Amino acid sequence: MCAMGLRQNDVAKEMDMSPVRLNRLLNGDRSIPLKTLDVITEIIGKPAGYYYPQYLEDCLVVDVKRPKKRIQKFVTRTMELGLDELTQKAIHIMLNSGDYYENLLSVGEDLRKIGRKKEAMFILNMLTAESKGRPGRVIAMSYYRQLLVLLDEDLDKALEVAMKLCEYLPHVDEEERLEAHFKVVSTFRLNEKWDFVDTYGAKLVEIAKEAGRQDMVGDALIKRGIAARKKGEIPKALAIIDEYGKIGGLYATWAEGNRLIVLIDDGELDKIPELYRFMKKYPERSFEYVEYYLEVLIRHELFDSIKDFFEDFPHEVEHLDDLFDNFSRYGRHIATFMYAKATYFLKKGNYNDGLEHAIKAATTAADLRLHKLSMLNLKLIVEHIYKASEEQHKRCVEILELLSATDCFYKAV
Repeated sequence: MCAMGLRQNDVAKEMDMSPVRLNRLLNGDRSIPLKTLDVITEIIGKPAGYYYPQYLEDCLVVDVKRPKKRIQKFVTRTMELGLDELTQKAIHIMLNSGDYYENLLSVGEDLRKIGRKKEAMFILNMLTAESKGRPGRVIAMSYYRQLLVLLDEDLDKALEVAMKLCEYLPHVDEEERLEAHFKVVSTFRLNEKWDFVDTYGAKLVEIAKEAGRQDMVGDALIKRGIAARKKGEIPKALAIIDEYGKIGGLYATWAEGNRLIVLIDDGELDKIPELYRFMKKYPERSFEYVEYYLEVLIRHELFDSIKDFFEDFPHEVEHLDDLFDNFSRYGRHIATFMYAKATYFLKKGNYNDGLEHAIKAATTAADLRLHKLSMLNLKLIVEHIYKASEEQHKRCVEILELLSATDCFYKAV
């Protein structure tokens, strides 16, 4: 410091620290906290992280206090500063040591909580890249944290992680195990993996009952009922609906509506007007049935009923349109709704609105990696592009080129 024209007493004063304590820190008699090191570095005019290589070595000294916490904070800080080489060096040391798995997991969780998902995923992926010799809890919690990130970003990758997490679910922390099962089942539901929804939904029901969580029991049963319906297991679906209907409250209401859906799928088309009356009876719940109702009407070309729907449920239609950009929660629902609306307009000869909805639905479905739905909308666009305005024609071509260049296009094909 003296060589730089700085007196130790002046530095100590600026840091609001006694000269004696600063002297001990500089002489190695005391461990230097990372924040203190950053302040010293700034005061003496060195770039941020200038002394970090030496700090990392000090973290690994056997007799240093709380070495695991120090190196944990070091990794987080180097990530904040973008010092990738030091970050990777520290992580490599931590992984090879075998003593820092829990600390790395904490770093990943801290980063996830503050919204730094990319950095969090880097840490969590490192922890699960090799499971041999690593604690089951670390693998389980790393996969679970990955799933929490991916559910909002990439359903395909979320599915891959959910499949891997299944093996480690018993190792998830007890206080989070119920929620972890729920996220796994929800992931399978969103990806239409109905056998897995049924299997892990049954497990979710079991542990939710043990925890006294009737809401989780009801939600799990609803998902199992949907799975049974999608698999064509009508009696099983109806039995499950009866089960959660007995919970009462909203679950009794949902049971009433979902029973009609099962019967319609089983060929009882006379139940379609009953579903319409149900939606009129419970307008606050009608939003949850709009997607299915429109699909059924389009499937059976009941266009007059669709017209009645648009007139009788303007708030629900407006609500769906307003939520168009909320991909993380309603994206799949909205994309399907937009496809139904596009189909309706096109069949009625309203090509302008029909193509507008098809373009939006195709883009939304592609963003959510809903391959089948993307292709359904592409088919609508291709079939009616000759009716597009000049501006729409340009956008249609652009989206066709965009989607044809993605794996979404090839998987759907």
